Amino acid sequence: MSRPLTSFDPFLTRFRAGREACSSTCSPRGAGRDRKGFTLVEVMVAGVLMVLLISSAVGVLLQVASLSKNVQNRTDASMLAWSRVERARNMEFEDLEDLVEEPPGSVVDSAGLLDAKGRFQRTTSVTTTTNGLVVKHVKVTVVPKGAKRADFDNKGETVETVIADIPRAWEDS
Repeated sequence: MSRPLTSFDPFLTRFRAGREACSSTCSPRGAGRDRKGFTLVEVMVAGVLMVLLISSAVGVLLQVASLSKNVQNRTDASMLAWSRVERARNMEFEDLEDLVEEPPGSVVDSAGLLDAKGRFQRTTSVTTTTNGLVVKHVKVTVVPKGAKRADFDNKGETVETVIADIPRAWEDS
């Protein structure tokens, strides 16, 4: 059996005092609401914003990495082609046909050596023309293996040179 509550009951007095003191500050509708944290909605909005920022930053980083790889491939291909042309310039005129690879599009590594696991396909052509002077046209094209059409326009890096067989005056005597 419960006893009736009286106004002198210490629990009831504390309960009423707490409720009256809290009514203006603890109520969600209270004018002087004392906020000491974040609501769930605020935390969720902040989380969504962070995810959007991080995902856009990752997308930019992936694109920069792809462009960097493309630039590196172009640079390596260009250096391989120039190296092959320089080799042709330092060869004897009669030996230039030795540069032609069989089959065209031989696979080479980044040092220009034949390697089935290489990153590049190199094609060297030597054509001879005669207009009173014998001239050999050396053309070297290097394309990275698996290059996308947009990366290299499907043409690769091409370097060309013309080498003439000019008789040396000191060799005739």
